[in-house]
Amino acid sequence: MGPLIRFEIKKAVKSRKNRIVLAIYCILIASMIFSKIDEGARQRTENISNFLFLEDYYKLDHTTYGNRAKQFDAPLFKIYSDNAAIRAEYYGQKAKTMLERDVYAELDADIKHYENELKFYTEDVKSLVDSGQLLKGLPSRYMDYPSRLLSSPDMRQNAVDYYRLQHEFLTSLRDNNIKPMDRYEMTGYAFLYSAFDELLPPIALLIALLVLSDIMSGEADSGSFKFLLLQPLPRGKVVLAKTIAAFLITLMWLLVPLFVAFLFLGLVNGFGNPNYPVLYLKGSFTSLKAPSAAPNYDGAYLGRGFFSRVSWERDTAFLGAEYRHGHFYLGYSKYASEYGYFLYYALPNKELVLIPIAIFLLRCLVPITLFALFAAALAVFVSILTRKGVISIVVGTLIGVMFTIFTIQPERMNLSKAFNPLAYKNPIVLLSGLGGVTTLLGAFVLCICSVLLFVLAYRIFNKRDIIC
Repeated sequence: MGPLIRFEIKKAVKSRKNRIVLAIYCILIASMIFSKIDEGARQRTENISNFLFLEDYYKLDHTTYGNRAKQFDAPLFKIYSDNAAIRAEYYGQKAKTMLERDVYAELDADIKHYENELKFYTEDVKSLVDSGQLLKGLPSRYMDYPSRLLSSPDMRQNAVDYYRLQHEFLTSLRDNNIKPMDRYEMTGYAFLYSAFDELLPPIALLIALLVLSDIMSGEADSGSFKFLLLQPLPRGKVVLAKTIAAFLITLMWLLVPLFVAFLFLGLVNGFGNPNYPVLYLKGSFTSLKAPSAAPNYDGAYLGRGFFSRVSWERDTAFLGAEYRHGHFYLGYSKYASEYGYFLYYALPNKELVLIPIAIFLLRCLVPITLFALFAAALAVFVSILTRKGVISIVVGTLIGVMFTIFTIQPERMNLSKAFNPLAYKNPIVLLSGLGGVTTLLGAFVLCICSVLLFVLAYRIFNKRDIIC
């Protein structure tokens, strides 16, 4: 079997079709890199503009509520005015550090911001509530301002929990000299995380089918079946050898270009700190069930048009900046704010822990390998079923395109979705515990589906009359 496996790998490497597929894949990798860099520059410009807006916003709030505090002798307006001045200073500093690309100064500014917000809610606001002065001096038309400016008590407690987590996380980065990582930067580890999350899941199956759909049917087209069947191997071992070769070829085609790009970007932009923490589901390899809703939260979604709808009477602007533009949320993970929307006060479940990004990416190789096994078994099955090389390539391409376009990662897992192998194509989702799926469940489903496809392929091939 060994010589046959080596022969298949050499044949795949020398195939003109496969080299074209590899070239297209490399173009897609390069496109992702440049699009990330371009989106990062655009986001930076937009963020700077928004933070300058918030600086002016809170300067005006500082003046407005300072005057109201003097006019009505209202402690609520006084503490809010003082905090608005601190927020205005923070957003101005934030814009300055982003413009200068000084990530360490930006980190220090964020840490001070969280310290101030914690003090505001746990000391200033709490002292007003405990002393019964929250409503002191407020005219009747301003009686709803505690909720307008401070939100509800439950939301305030969620904010305190969130700010405390953020403060602890960012302080740990500073204390351990770990450079903050932005989701748009293209350092080595950030690239691999993005590639595993955004590039591989939609195209891995399509690439495998394009490369391997003619791995058996091509023998009929070339007339080489007679040489293959003259080998001292039963048909079952022929199918097994082809499947093993297909599996190794799939891994080569999917991972080698990514690791070449990883090394190149690491040499050019730096690899990033391998100890940078990301969120990881503790039970991903030991449990069949993930949390039904990984983030615990209270609040709502806000869209990209938030700043055009800011109310000058309701203090929601800092929330918008915090969750829409805060890329530090507990590490470089899918729980961070992204794609122009966010969750108020998203707090991680207790099942989640922080682990170094290098360890996280190494663990991602397990679900990637399992999905590559399924893709290889499917490609061999399609190739045996269709008989002709051209037909198998067309059918494989159609299947790959159909699964790429029409399959979406489920938000909730039920029994029917649990047995869908395509639910396990994103390694980042599996290791983050999103969608109710885990790596262990994916391992069972993908291995069972691969074995079933192999058995079907063997039975069809074993009963077929082959005319050489």
